[in-house]
Amino acid sequence: MRHKKLLGLALGEKSLLVAEVIAGEKAEVRRVGEFVYPEGLAPQQAVETEGSAQALGKALAEFLKQGDFTVRQAVVGIPARWLLVKPKEVPVSAVSTMESMLRLGAETEFSSELKDLVFDYCDGTETEKTKSVLLVATQRSHVQWAEQLCEAAGLTAVAVTPQALALGRATGEAVKRQILVLMASSGGSELTVQDGPAPTAVRHMRSLEPLAPFVGDLRRTLALLPSTEDPRDIVLWGTAASEAAALGQQLGVRVRGGTLAMLGVEDSTGAANGDGLKQAAVIALALSTMSERGPAVDFLNSRLAPPPERRIPRWAYAAAAAVVLAIGTSIYAYQYMQQRQHTLDQLTSRYNGITNAVHDATIFVGKVSIAKEWHADRPRYLAALRDLTVAVPLDNQTYATNLSIKEITALVNGVKDPDVGKLQCQLDGRTGDQQLPAALTDRLKSNKAFSDVQLGGTSYIPRLRALEFTMYFKYDPDKAAP
Repeated sequence: MRHKKLLGLALGEKSLLVAEVIAGEKAEVRRVGEFVYPEGLAPQQAVETEGSAQALGKALAEFLKQGDFTVRQAVVGIPARWLLVKPKEVPVSAVSTMESMLRLGAETEFSSELKDLVFDYCDGTETEKTKSVLLVATQRSHVQWAEQLCEAAGLTAVAVTPQALALGRATGEAVKRQILVLMASSGGSELTVQDGPAPTAVRHMRSLEPLAPFVGDLRRTLALLPSTEDPRDIVLWGTAASEAAALGQQLGVRVRGGTLAMLGVEDSTGAANGDGLKQAAVIALALSTMSERGPAVDFLNSRLAPPPERRIPRWAYAAAAAVVLAIGTSIYAYQYMQQRQHTLDQLTSRYNGITNAVHDATIFVGKVSIAKEWHADRPRYLAALRDLTVAVPLDNQTYATNLSIKEITALVNGVKDPDVGKLQCQLDGRTGDQQLPAALTDRLKSNKAFSDVQLGGTSYIPRLRALEFTMYFKYDPDKAAP
């Protein structure tokens, strides 16, 4: 449902930002405030502590009362450090079909060590055959903690969504092209990559101050993002215009401060609007939930939540009773069907027991097959990493961007692959030396542990003055040097 009045709550590292927004022809910001957490109740430390949400909620209720905040429905924005993000491409299909595919594959996209996650997704760009989406997850305990916080403060939570995605989409809709949206705060920064209103990446970063370490961190992050032909501008929120100019000079790109005019709201609070209002994220939270399409991601009302169980309608009971009465006309037939059903139940139970046992055994064999090769005296993957590290020159301009190592275990046409036990590897990297890929190929071939060494391809990136390369090879741990 579309809301006319909303209270935005943005959870930060050291404080919680609050904004009261009223819908209209042009949304109006009535009140804003900053609630500094009491000692020991910051969300990052308190989320796993029992009773912390209630204690913080009571303090928040007193803050809202003193600030004359009257709206009781709230949208909670959680920080990017609580998120797990995975870009995916799915075939173009009906929304229900796409959501079913994402729901089935969501559990396998993230580490098996992270249990009890809540999933949702952001719509992205679409071609004739595929559609790009951003699969987003967070731990269920974070969502429950946000709900408990609102309940203790006398509020009703209508949505729980990442604040970076809300601000990124609002900024992308205003700029209408590919940009980087950077939200700075004293506790850390959050970066989103926008292709118009569609997000393609979300990152949590260090604080903007001091500037030098932040610039280095940002350069590394930008180097790992997908490159485009168009230069990407940065819209900076939450800091002064002078800092935006200083950041732009350090990076060599255009950096401009965000303003409330980008969000399309009227400010009745008297806050400054020219240097990137730090309440922009919390205002964007309220605006995203007021729109008819709702927030980009809503963990409270996830589109990837398991469908509710359907209750059996009354007419189904009546139909079942009619069938039972029809069968009951023949005592002999009824007794015969009962006996057959009993036999079927026994066979079904036995079959299910065997199926579960086979499934569990298959999982166990897979784990043992992997684990049996990991001994203290046979560091298989470590040996491959060691020899590859020795082969790559330490020239301060060559580095790996991706390394994939998989053990060869499959059968080929029912016949055991002669390379079973070897490691199949793919190395992606960048270098400033154009002769390096060919030289590195020769160096790997000179080591008897490497085989089938192939240079997959190279491409020059003018913007980075670097050469990207891909190499494929196999590694035999049994031939590794001690």
